[in-house]
Amino acid sequence: MENQDGQTLVRVQDPVKRPDTLRARLAAMAWREGTSAFVTNEVPFSYSAGPLLAKSIARLVCDRARRVEGDVRLMELGAGLGYLSRHVMDRLKDESPEVYARCRFEVTDGSSDVVREIQERGILEAHGDRATARVADLRDPSTIAASRPLVVMMSYLLDSIPPRVVSEEGEVEIATSISSEATLADTSEWPPRFLTGDALREVLSDAEGMTVPVARRAAGLLVEAPRSGEVSFRNQRTDIVDLLADVQRSLPDEALMLITDFGYAAEKASGPFAEMTTEYGLCAFWAVFFYELALGVRIAGYSATLHRGHEGGTHTMAIYHPSEEALIREAFKSAFDDVVSDRPATVLYALEEDAGADEVLAAVEKIERTMVREEVDAYGNLSRFVHLLLPFGHVREAERYARRCFDLYPEIAAPEATILGSLVGRQGDLDQAKDWFERAIEIAPGYGPGHHGLAGVCRMQEAWPDYHEAMQQYIRTCEGDLFAPMWSIAQSLKGTSLSREANEAKQWVREAAKEVPWLVPGEVCSKV
Repeated sequence: MENQDGQTLVRVQDPVKRPDTLRARLAAMAWREGTSAFVTNEVPFSYSAGPLLAKSIARLVCDRARRVEGDVRLMELGAGLGYLSRHVMDRLKDESPEVYARCRFEVTDGSSDVVREIQERGILEAHGDRATARVADLRDPSTIAASRPLVVMMSYLLDSIPPRVVSEEGEVEIATSISSEATLADTSEWPPRFLTGDALREVLSDAEGMTVPVARRAAGLLVEAPRSGEVSFRNQRTDIVDLLADVQRSLPDEALMLITDFGYAAEKASGPFAEMTTEYGLCAFWAVFFYELALGVRIAGYSATLHRGHEGGTHTMAIYHPSEEALIREAFKSAFDDVVSDRPATVLYALEEDAGADEVLAAVEKIERTMVREEVDAYGNLSRFVHLLLPFGHVREAERYARRCFDLYPEIAAPEATILGSLVGRQGDLDQAKDWFERAIEIAPGYGPGHHGLAGVCRMQEAWPDYHEAMQQYIRTCEGDLFAPMWSIAQSLKGTSLSREANEAKQWVREAAKEVPWLVPGEVCSKV
């Protein structure tokens, strides 16, 4: 079998159902990094964890709170960083203090590593004992039912759970292959080694044994195909529908579940839905078909109301007991009336491809001037402004947004801390630059640019052991060319107290250039 480039494909996994595929198993590994996974995988969550969605949810919480006496128990599943819960609590505290005084929030995630980091980083600290973080999983409804929450929130949770894939003939099984010429850089060892042939296939057969950076590189090598060549197939989440119905069954009649996710809302499209996958780094997200969810929960005896975004975009669905339908429909419409998910992104994406520096700056300034603060001040939008303005030379404006981003989101803003480190370093303040890079690494130990920036400062300060350590960490985490940084080590440490390490790096480059010459950049090849 050959791919589009005429390369021979080698099977690394026989056909299996989507949840058991190598891609799904690798995607699940991303969360071993805890909350750092959001940084290293560049997962955007402008709307789904931002203050605008929280504003709508807070309105629904107030509506439900009027239906009960005593404590109002709220829960977020798949909370990740916990920002959505924090924004909801902030909103309630500022605008509905009487409801806030009754609220008790349980912020949960299926990963114990993520929950531990939420606690350690103090993301919910401002709300004291009103907010607790613990492990809970939609796939284990008993962890939810014990608390009997009045409102259950799920934001970009369902699309992280691999769906079944079906065609008219039944469930589709997917085979996984790689090119016979594929090469994987294994940076879990020092110095790194390149894997090809049987050695590469052996590593892929033990996905759980990989480090996360190696898994991220491996994911890019995978080629998938359905067993029998079906091209018309779609996601199916009947098991998720059953779980949602089980959870709703365990809740009070006044309770509702809110699901915000990426997917499709229409009953039909121009043709059968293909399996829609969006990938960020190692994470893979599969589209949610909201019509299927709504139909399933109605068959189970519950009601559903949907706030629709663009097809293939973000939607929000409420699931609730039919006895509450009239009240919840009215409250839901009021809460989400005129809400546009991630409007700033829509404006920026509408720019012409050849938009210049002035047009980009004008678009960002218009967003800042005309849109409400809840829309602008999501982490994803502030970060987007920084990374859009900087390449066009708007350094002052980019720095301003980077600082604002870090001030509002110090637990996640590793890319912005790295940018600030670079900017102050260029101004000659190496100590402050080093501080920014170290903050970035503390936030996200797997974020390569932070280590690279720190190495640059250590090099300028001639702190050679620290430089060597930082470069090693960078090479372990970086996803691109390994030759240039290894050659940099060889040249930078030459003639220093670490001459042995310099020679080791130089020898590695020479040997690797013979082993995988097709991977050697031209500029390095000419120097070697």
